[in-house]
Amino acid sequence: MIRYSLASILFLTGSVLFATPVKIQSDSAAWKKLRSDSAFIADSIHLPKAAKLLAFHWSSLPLDFVRAQLSRMPDSILASKYGQEIVEGLKDEAELEVGSRFPQLTVITSKGDCVSLYKILPRSSLILVDFWASWCFPCRSNSPDLKALVKRFEPEDLAIVSISMDTDSVKWWQAVLEDELGHWTHVRELSKGMVSQLTGVNFIPRYILIDKDGRVLGKFNGRWKGLYDLEKLIKEELVSK
Repeated sequence: MIRYSLASILFLTGSVLFATPVKIQSDSAAWKKLRSDSAFIADSIHLPKAAKLLAFHWSSLPLDFVRAQLSRMPDSILASKYGQEIVEGLKDEAELEVGSRFPQLTVITSKGDCVSLYKILPRSSLILVDFWASWCFPCRSNSPDLKALVKRFEPEDLAIVSISMDTDSVKWWQAVLEDELGHWTHVRELSKGMVSQLTGVNFIPRYILIDKDGRVLGKFNGRWKGLYDLEKLIKEELVSK
């Protein structure tokens, strides 16, 4: 199941969560609820309600925080529907480890052709694989940041390949045009759920940085600090080459 995270990035210090939101203001209802629910989870992980909230929010939270709460969860709640949903989600998250090779995917181009992703990868030192969809507001709100990011590097150093989860090709390409993203490679998944199954990407926006041989260098969520850490890794990789 594809989920997308709220437009904020969380940092965990002890049992207190601090936030640096970008698209959503810190006093917004969405942010207040996430902050309140996170505090409740940390204080009450022994209660079924906390497990339910963690299952709902886990893709918006730091994985270290999620794993820490999972380790504190009583066995009876861990075995519940919500406990197992978190366990399975973390298994998916571990599918594509740093250092592993990005899987061979068959994707659909804008012309409707089915092709191997590896056959159309740009000839750049680094490739940012962007997972998104036209219906995903957080994904599209990041479009200006992605455009600014790719402009900061030479084409031979960094390229973007966007993989859409859209099933409607018209809405998909309309979003590409509206957001003016047509200057990099765009494809969409061949069948619903295929990308999630093969890559472990079960929420969007999501970014995976790979080298020209397809080796995974880093995985990032679509939030502000995720983009900051992504750019930092790009610079480090280019310096080391």
